[in-house]
Amino acid sequence: MSEKQKDKSKNNDEFKHIIWLALFVAFNFLIAYIFLEFLYNQFMIRDSHNHHNGVISSEEAKERFYYISTAVMVWSAIVIILYLKGSKIIRIIGWVYSVLALGVVQGFISIVDAMLGRPLRIKGKYVVADIEEGEGWSEGESPNISGLDEDTCAALEALWLQNARGEYAGIPAFSRISIQLASLGAPAKLIQWSHKAAMDEIKHTSLCFAMAEGYGKRAYKVKPMPELLDIELKSKTNIIQVLIEESVVDGCLLEMFFSDVASESARECNDLVVKKVFEQIAEDEKSHADFSWEILKWAKKSEPYLVYSVVKGIITELNNCKCPRAVHKECDELVSKAGKNKLLKNGILPQERWSEIWQKRLSVTKQQLEKMIENKIAA
Repeated sequence: MSEKQKDKSKNNDEFKHIIWLALFVAFNFLIAYIFLEFLYNQFMIRDSHNHHNGVISSEEAKERFYYISTAVMVWSAIVIILYLKGSKIIRIIGWVYSVLALGVVQGFISIVDAMLGRPLRIKGKYVVADIEEGEGWSEGESPNISGLDEDTCAALEALWLQNARGEYAGIPAFSRISIQLASLGAPAKLIQWSHKAAMDEIKHTSLCFAMAEGYGKRAYKVKPMPELLDIELKSKTNIIQVLIEESVVDGCLLEMFFSDVASESARECNDLVVKKVFEQIAEDEKSHADFSWEILKWAKKSEPYLVYSVVKGIITELNNCKCPRAVHKECDELVSKAGKNKLLKNGILPQERWSEIWQKRLSVTKQQLEKMIENKIAA
């Protein structure tokens, strides 16, 4: 074989390597996407709060992400070497494991990122209460179900039960914030506000159970949660940093967004009892958002540079933040059987309305955050 032919053959081999590596990367992402969808369908229904579908992860998840991403980068380098230099068997084994590794990591990150609202985190995992039929939690008037068919009532019952489980998680979540604030020597006003927010969540939970009972004609209660005793109040990350991150995302953005949604739901609702519940939730959610802004103002006085760096990073992440789902995946089938107009008249907004409200709230929140950190040294 001539030198010219050898060079041509070598170039062809290098070209093949490039093509195979490109296909390798593309297939990695395809498998990761499929794996993510599987995890979503299997586990997202367990978060049970209609509005947990954002993009900001908790501090525990971020810490794990740093370790896992480092491991994946090292592994990817090894796989490329094995692919280029190793035997055919080693290439296949390395390729398969790399696909699985990347899929697991991307699925893990996305599932964690989906945990928003006022999440209750226990050892880095998001937890909500399970429910069962029983007495002790319904409190409030019943909705008017005259004119509603069985499918619509079933959908409304399921939606309000999901809301109840999510609202219940906020009770220990705010209790945790109260203890964190106390540990930092926060002003009495903030600690009092945090306790009041927990009391609001108790009221919301009772109202949601009452709505569900009215539509389904059966009462529910919360099952025991012994895992609450495992809550870690001490974080490896600076506690004030945790408060800043969670206040921005869970409070300033999401709680205000849900206040907007509840206000819009109240305007659409024809049932006066349900309208009143939405109005109460809207008012309280706005108060929780205001509480989060006050935490940021207080933190800025003592840690201006920390507030600046954390908020600046979150603003960048918000650019990729998707609108939460109007209807939880667990309720999709029931909602599909119900009449859309009847659901709307009972305050259940369609996804397109949520998206409109979300874009407005996201834009306003980003502007507020940018204004707050204009001068990082200012109090």
